[in-house]
Amino acid sequence: MLQNKFSFSRLLTAVFLFAITFCAHSQIVSIADLHKNTSTGEPAGSYATGNVIVQGIVTCGTGVFSDTHLDIYIQDETGGINCFNYGSIPENVKLGDKVRLMGTIEHYNGLTELSDISELSVINSDNPVPDAKVMTCRDINNTFQADYSEPDESRLIRVKNVEISTLGNGLYQIKDSTGTSLLYRDADTGLDIPTGRYHVTGILKQYDTSSPYTDGYEICPRYPSDIIPATGPRFISQPAETDIGQTQVRFVWETLSASTAELKWGKTPDCAQGSTAGQTATRHDLTITSLDPGTLYYGQAFCSDSTGTSESGLFLFNTASAQASGTMHVYFTQSVDTTLALNTAACGDQDISTQLIERIDAAQYSIDMCMYSFTHTSVMSALLNAHARGVKLRCIVEAENWGNIHDRLELHGITVITDEFGNNDGDGYMHDKFFIFDHRDSTSRTDDWIWTGSANASYYGLDLAAENAIEINDDVLCRAYTREFNEMWGTRGDTPNADSSRFGSRKRDNTPHRFSIGGKWVELYMSPSDQSERHIINTIQSAEKSIDFCIFSFTSNGIENALRDRFLNVPGFTLRGVFERDNINHWGAAWPPMSGDGDYAWTQIPDIHLDGEERSLHHKYMLCDAAFPGHQPAVITGSHNWSISANTRNDENVLIIQDADIANQYYQEFIERYRQAGGSSPLTGVRENPGPRQNSVQNPALSQPL
Repeated sequence: MLQNKFSFSRLLTAVFLFAITFCAHSQIVSIADLHKNTSTGEPAGSYATGNVIVQGIVTCGTGVFSDTHLDIYIQDETGGINCFNYGSIPENVKLGDKVRLMGTIEHYNGLTELSDISELSVINSDNPVPDAKVMTCRDINNTFQADYSEPDESRLIRVKNVEISTLGNGLYQIKDSTGTSLLYRDADTGLDIPTGRYHVTGILKQYDTSSPYTDGYEICPRYPSDIIPATGPRFISQPAETDIGQTQVRFVWETLSASTAELKWGKTPDCAQGSTAGQTATRHDLTITSLDPGTLYYGQAFCSDSTGTSESGLFLFNTASAQASGTMHVYFTQSVDTTLALNTAACGDQDISTQLIERIDAAQYSIDMCMYSFTHTSVMSALLNAHARGVKLRCIVEAENWGNIHDRLELHGITVITDEFGNNDGDGYMHDKFFIFDHRDSTSRTDDWIWTGSANASYYGLDLAAENAIEINDDVLCRAYTREFNEMWGTRGDTPNADSSRFGSRKRDNTPHRFSIGGKWVELYMSPSDQSERHIINTIQSAEKSIDFCIFSFTSNGIENALRDRFLNVPGFTLRGVFERDNINHWGAAWPPMSGDGDYAWTQIPDIHLDGEERSLHHKYMLCDAAFPGHQPAVITGSHNWSISANTRNDENVLIIQDADIANQYYQEFIERYRQAGGSSPLTGVRENPGPRQNSVQNPALSQPL
């Protein structure tokens, strides 16, 4: 039972009155929609009043948190919720039951509840209980999001390797490498909470006694099996590739105490193909050799000391391609300054539909297209021509834009799905922008190309707005994009599978992330499953001299804070940026504080400007140390705007490319947008040749102690 909950006198007035009760929302609603709040953490939106119907799997049944009241937790694909009623329990529900309930939304000390329940029915039983979402102490504390939502409140979660210590009155402190949080022992569970290091599973609850209700998050175990001793050394970091070659890959990670490490690997998840071991240490540095080129592998690390053995999560990794060239072509729709070129003059003032159509026309076997918006008739005609000559086409678009291509593609026999396909609700945007060419033909890898960037397949995106596109010849990168596409498509085949299709928050982190492509270090992250923003921030923190950016929409506090920290704390650091002027007044926009306005104004103002383009500045790119070839320049590009939605709700892709030449091409474009916006600071940096490429590629940031 929640703290002091018995002091409220809410009575169950009716059971099973659905037929006579007025229901403002007669359709089953997604549980995530019930966790939308005002800035003070109270219910907001269309479900804040009136009856709602929810349906989900029971993650905590009757008799666990109360033996006198209905106090259960259920979870659907989008989130979890507490279902509470005072008085007699109308029906016993147990773990794994699929239930349907109708009630009203209320808050109890910040916790969103379905209360005044007038219908509860068990649809079926013995369903698999949803997997506990793995979270850190920092994640628990940050449950309340910048958009006022609480997507993880009432979920079944797990925190690993936490030190448990007593605080009193049923409260305990848990601590991991990210910080401290709270564990609450509900007296009705009868649990004895031990102290020491454990893995803990439970319901993520909230108990915040005063407004604003944005704090007080805690994990509440349900059963003795929710608290498992954590034996073996604690992982401070997970294994990450630091050097990728065609036949070997090097990994580095750390444990808190000295331990003996073993790295197992294989082409299947059992990692049974081989293993390699290291010496006793806290920093583990192991290389797997004798691998096949251009191949996907599974890996898992094990570390042992006198207390036992602990393990990393299962991860995917690739070797470098032995067939593809690794060629990268970058295109910009607006002007560039080629006098700044180091090796390659950037391709500016491009009608990039021309290059895209050429790539479509060259396809011989397959094209997978994933586009937020698709209205360009010439590109559509090229796809129809490809279809007519036997090329296999699979197409995914944003549900709101489906009508734009239905008549042109679907009515000609080309299958198109949206993010409302199958069990998906299209709650976020399918905002991806990529094409995959000829990867589904396993007879050749030299013709596998990825096309991505900021541009939609529209006249505005490909011809008019300020946009960038990049195409890359690499079968290994194509495989990763295809895994992501297949997850949304629901199958590897030609016909989509509605039962298996996953979009948005339903997706999983199931793609490799680090690549060696033509001597370049490349990283790929897909939103919302891969925590893309965290990797953008990691790249920001690696910049040594400068950051330049062009951005369409910027509302992320995390990215803003990372930029502020770099700008204020690295001596002589240069920060320049160009914002799309039409988006600077959105809620949470970074422009006001960065330009010195409002309560959170920066104390020093960076060299930022509003765009001077005739049409939209639709870029989403950032350059780190682009004018300093000796400092590992990097480019961040793709479909991902810097926003909460892009990170947690939308389908997006982010490419991070560490290469002086590619960064320089983007720099040639940036300086033109910067000058067009009124920027006038002198250009700084060293103009020098970055040197020859290598057969394998290293990530210097990860080659050092983590």
